[in-house]
Amino acid sequence: MACLLRRHQVSAATLSHHANELDNSGLVEIVRHGRFVHLVLRPDVWQAYVKRLSDLIDGSELLSKGYFVSQQSVSDEAKAVARRNTEEVQGKGRFDVFDELFADNFTDHTPQPNTTPDKAGVRRLYTYIRAAFPDFHAEIHWQLADGDRVTTYKTYHGTHEGPFLGVAPTHRKIHFETVDVMRVQYGKITDHWGVGNLLSLMQQIGGWAQPAEGSDDSTVSSLRRS
Repeated sequence: MACLLRRHQVSAATLSHHANELDNSGLVEIVRHGRFVHLVLRPDVWQAYVKRLSDLIDGSELLSKGYFVSQQSVSDEAKAVARRNTEEVQGKGRFDVFDELFADNFTDHTPQPNTTPDKAGVRRLYTYIRAAFPDFHAEIHWQLADGDRVTTYKTYHGTHEGPFLGVAPTHRKIHFETVDVMRVQYGKITDHWGVGNLLSLMQQIGGWAQPAEGSDDSTVSSLRRS
């Protein structure tokens, strides 16, 4: 107290006021020795502080509240969320999990034709695919994460039991590869970029017509519409 008075030019009245405030709060006990006053932290307050510090150092509480999370933890979470979407939402049609995983402000940067680049659009896409291929599921080959963005390479499998892009059900087994990137923030998917081998899929269900030989552009393919 005397040091504060001499070195920091704190008035005696101000210092007394704050000391009394601390005393009334129950955080400290005021012990007076002549001209000197000691502020002693109460034992129960000290014990609570030590326990709190121990919890923070342990890290469990920090992780549960999203504080001081390592880059590795962010990447691991992103991979887990992306995998859960692939396995539970796309593979099992669990749209309750879809609502849990996708952020309301989700943006699809590579939306499929006739869909909207938002959460509602990707839900319609998933519903449409599962109607066309009821046993739709994926084999995840690998995942790589960079911070909150995770890249997944996978092969989708299914049986063509419903209309798909104008092609009537063929009951054929299909498979096609996809590479996509998902951004995960605070446990929610906020962004998506993806490329799928839809040409291979359309070939397998007979929805791709080979251009006639000698056409103006032999590299242009057409999708058969029914």
